[in-house]
Amino acid sequence: MIEANDLQAILLNVFTDIEILNDSNVELEFRLKKHYRNQALIDKFIHDYEQYIAASDAVQSETISYDETLIKDRNVVYRKRGDTVINKEQINSIDIMPFKLVLSIEHRVDQLPTSNNTETSHHVRRSIISQYHRIDITDNTRLEIELLRFDIGLIDTITSDLITILDYFDTVDINAYLPNFSFQKPITPFIHDLLDINKGFYITNKIDGVRRLLIIADKGVYDYDNDVRKIFDYGMNATDTPNAFYVIYNTSDTPQQHVIICDCEYYNGKYYCFDILYFDQDLRSHKYQTRLSFLDKLPKILKVSNMPKLADTCDTSAMHKPYPVHSVKHVNILLKKNIELIPSIADIDNYIKNINSFILLDGHILTYKSSKYYDDWVYKIKYEYKNTLDVLIKDKQCYQQDINSVSTIPNLIYDGKYQDGIVEVLLVRRSKQYYALCIRKRDDKCKPNFKYTINSIYSALHYGLNTDIFNNNSTLLLRRYHNSIKKKILAKCIHNSSDPTLIDIGSGNGADIGKWEGFKTITTIEASPSKIQVIKNRLKSNYNICKDIYI
Repeated sequence: MIEANDLQAILLNVFTDIEILNDSNVELEFRLKKHYRNQALIDKFIHDYEQYIAASDAVQSETISYDETLIKDRNVVYRKRGDTVINKEQINSIDIMPFKLVLSIEHRVDQLPTSNNTETSHHVRRSIISQYHRIDITDNTRLEIELLRFDIGLIDTITSDLITILDYFDTVDINAYLPNFSFQKPITPFIHDLLDINKGFYITNKIDGVRRLLIIADKGVYDYDNDVRKIFDYGMNATDTPNAFYVIYNTSDTPQQHVIICDCEYYNGKYYCFDILYFDQDLRSHKYQTRLSFLDKLPKILKVSNMPKLADTCDTSAMHKPYPVHSVKHVNILLKKNIELIPSIADIDNYIKNINSFILLDGHILTYKSSKYYDDWVYKIKYEYKNTLDVLIKDKQCYQQDINSVSTIPNLIYDGKYQDGIVEVLLVRRSKQYYALCIRKRDDKCKPNFKYTINSIYSALHYGLNTDIFNNNSTLLLRRYHNSIKKKILAKCIHNSSDPTLIDIGSGNGADIGKWEGFKTITTIEASPSKIQVIKNRLKSNYNICKDIYI
């Protein structure tokens, strides 16, 4: 964000140039750059700014709108409004993030160009005219601030108005730090995936919040989900010097400006951090264990003079206090999640038993210690009662996000409480039929869950995959581990023998039929005639064995 003194110096130079040009058709405007064009932000700005100028007796304002044809021909822009055609030729431009200050001269011309090099667009231009400037907004999210007076004696007043407007759009270009960014999505694992826990996984709580990035930059703190918003301004200290964000290294007393980007879950006005994606460099290609080492250092390296709790609440000793006591006026917004390395499945059960949290939890997240941010080795395990989906409701049906659009979720019965919008529903299975029971509308979300996410939740419900499988009352993991060991032993027998023979004692209903493949001779021993018939039927239907069955 540009400082007022710097903007005053720029305007003084430009106003002097305009005076030298002595051309009544000169135009000076701030154009919002493409990266920062956000429809929701512009709409909010228009609403707030119109209220501001309407409440100010000192500002005479007018809002108008009109149709306009715009044609671009190389570096010249032609505009037709009614019967008037104007071409605009750019003389100079200056970057004033997130705007570009453009000096140009307009001339009336007879007609619009018709060459093959032109690009034509039609839009409605809406203008808010105040005493010293006009704000133009078009329906394709372009926003321009055109100065109407170039009086050097008014520079202080004009600068004050402009700083207010520019600060509204003070944001961060996420692509400059994390190109092609998309959030890493935890997936619901299959049972056999959990047998790899001993390779080294980290576990943390899954909070029932909204996924966001927290961006700590030079002059403020921002957050990002689909858009970037400024949520905190460092302001000025006692000596009226800007409080930039600094990182202090142990090896040097010289502060350097930096940007840190944390991956968080946003809940109840706080950001619960579990990963760092940017610190001096893009960290997404680093192992999770390495990224956590940056997170562990954060309390020591983060120094913000008028926001001390930002560093203090990252301390591990404070992590078990989800609602810190605000004994000072500063708000604790950044909290580090409790993240532990688990060498075995038994440690997952101990972690869950020792949870002492008043935060609404969804379940737990398991992340492989060597996984990169682009990998799929991040699993979510939900509580049984938290198999929820965010779906789009339309025409009393549930829709999921597909690759390019939305599609209906098949064989799902909706209870019909809400008629439209994004709705959080509880997925329930009764008598092999799935039901969607409304919980709440999700006005904070713009898209439903992706179809692969929904499929994984269906799978978890079908196989009973929830946090209960880690306690001593569940034998699901034990049975799956037993089956995997048995399959490996039988595969080794097939590999080491030219004529492998299998004797299956107590075959039951034939649950191990899939492990028989590769054996030339199989002898099953089962006392129940009805179970023997089940085995025969399964062999015929699943393995296409119609004869030579002797059981």
